[in-house]
Amino acid sequence: MSNIFNFRLDTSNIEDSEEKHEARQKLIKDSWNNITNHFLKKGKRIKLKYWPDDIPSGYSEYGIKQIFESDENAYKEIDTDELHIVNAEINKRVIEFFQKNMTDNHVFISPFFHFDIINEDGIPIFTSQDNGDNLLMFLTEEDLAYIDKSLLIRIPEM
Repeated sequence: MSNIFNFRLDTSNIEDSEEKHEARQKLIKDSWNNITNHFLKKGKRIKLKYWPDDIPSGYSEYGIKQIFESDENAYKEIDTDELHIVNAEINKRVIEFFQKNMTDNHVFISPFFHFDIINEDGIPIFTSQDNGDNLLMFLTEEDLAYIDKSLLIRIPEM
């Protein structure tokens, strides 16, 4: 078994000029897109979390209906924080939906409020929270060969 390392994406943007700020935001978004694509190919299931009261406002439920409909075996659950979850297989339709929405122009890094990508053992290997502002992942040595490390922050093991 290969070593696994815990990382987060550095989404900070302390640039002082508008031009540098925009360039940094583009770099962050591109990194988020690349890493997310990598894990969509690697993962087996996706769990999108949302607040049911947000449905009229559209804040946290972006993509919920489309992901639920993309897998005939998808199901809904509720976590301990009362967040609702759509649990679906990562299939071609899910990947295509994500990729289309990665290229659309959104205010946030990600249009998706909160989701986890789960491996074949049922373990979360990737979490994107707060519309992409918090991105945590477990990377193997093999993953590190395919992912740009310039914005990665390694989280020390305890």
